[in-house]
Amino acid sequence: MRFNVQGSYTFKIPITTMFLNTKLLIKGTNIITQRGESFFMNRCLNDYFNPIEEIVIGTGINIPQKSDEKLGNETARSTVITNVDLNNKQLILKTSFTSNEIKGATEIGVITKNRDKEEVLISRDVFTENQLNNEFLNGITSQIEIEYIFQFSTSHLQADWTPHPSYAKVYYVHEPSTVTAVYENTTGSGYKKVYSEAEVRNDEATFYYDPITNNLYVRTSKSSNPNNEELIVQTK
Repeated sequence: MRFNVQGSYTFKIPITTMFLNTKLLIKGTNIITQRGESFFMNRCLNDYFNPIEEIVIGTGINIPQKSDEKLGNETARSTVITNVDLNNKQLILKTSFTSNEIKGATEIGVITKNRDKEEVLISRDVFTENQLNNEFLNGITSQIEIEYIFQFSTSHLQADWTPHPSYAKVYYVHEPSTVTAVYENTTGSGYKKVYSEAEVRNDEATFYYDPITNNLYVRTSKSSNPNNEELIVQTK
């Protein structure tokens, strides 16, 4: 069994005109730092780290590294409101910044403190400044919301595949949790997600997860019996 954490964020910029009332969504993904990995593991066992506290933004441009301990150049921070979505295995953080705080931002991260009051950078990403164009933000007076999601997933080596009763070279297995990815343990190659059993029949290295029956269907990259391969199934 393997346990994974992935992070993503969304800037929600309000667009209000005489004819329009909507939000522009700018999305990105981040890396979990080494100290961020330590945070998630230790929170399961002890209280050495405080709960997640703030989202920080800045103007640094250095490519994110696992070893990062702070933003390149922090310019603003905001306390988060947290929520847990157990069905989707998500930790959801929400906060907001003013348009002036967001202008020129090129990096974002999540921080907390440890027992010694030392700040810990859990995750970080860098994006291009033109995604948050200064001229565009000049017309924004409302708060700009940020939603930051840590997606938890598990993966395991799957066995006990059964031949499909109608489609040759297609196999299936019952999987109660929603499948997000399938890949080969020996090669690391990922399978393409398709949207029907028939598509799995037509193409090698594909998978389809049926949310009604909770069956996972695959056709391997060699059209072989998956019981003779090492297929890793990732779920959320």
